[in-house]
Amino acid sequence: MSAVAIRAVVAVVVLALASACRSSASDAGAESDVENTVRAAVAAIERRDEPAVRRAFVEDDRLRWYTDGALAYASVDAMLASMASYGSVRFATELEDVEVVVLARKSAAASAAFTTELSGPGVDDVRYGGVLTWVLEHDDATDTWRIVRGHTSTPGGPPGAEANVEDTSSAVDPSSSP
Repeated sequence: MSAVAIRAVVAVVVLALASACRSSASDAGAESDVENTVRAAVAAIERRDEPAVRRAFVEDDRLRWYTDGALAYASVDAMLASMASYGSVRFATELEDVEVVVLARKSAAASAAFTTELSGPGVDDVRYGGVLTWVLEHDDATDTWRIVRGHTSTPGGPPGAEANVEDTSSAVDPSSSP
C-alpha cells in the first residue's frame, strides 16, 4: 500500500472517529434538552401556565395525548380546557428515571415513572402513578423540542375512573392530566 493510500485511510478513520464523537456529544446535548422539555411541560401544566404549555407542545393536528390507551386530547386547547376545569384543585407530578432516546436529528422519545398528587377543595388527597411517555420533534426555527404525542399509563386506571364513566359532570378526572 502506498503512502498516499495509507494517509487516505488514516484520514477517513480520523474523520469517522471525530464524527462519532461529535454525534455522541450532540446526542447527549439533545437528550438533556429533551429531558428539560418534558420536565418543563409537567411544571407548566402544574402551574397552569398557558404560554409555557403552548411552547412545550405542537399546536397543530398532529398532537395527541392518550391516557390508558384512550385518546384524551387532540389539541393544546383541549388540554388547557381540562386544566381550567380543575378549578382550585392543585396537582403535583414527580418524575423519576427519565429516559431519553434520540431517534434522529429531529426526533426523540422519552419515558419516566411518575407519581401525581391531587389536593384541594373537594378532593380527598388523591395519589396515583404509572408511566409517562412522550414523542418529541425538534423545531429548527426555534431550536427547541416540542411534544407531538404522549401517553399516561396507570396500572388499573387512575383513581375515580369508575365514577367518571357514570357521571362526568362533577368528577375531577385525574386521568385527564397530561
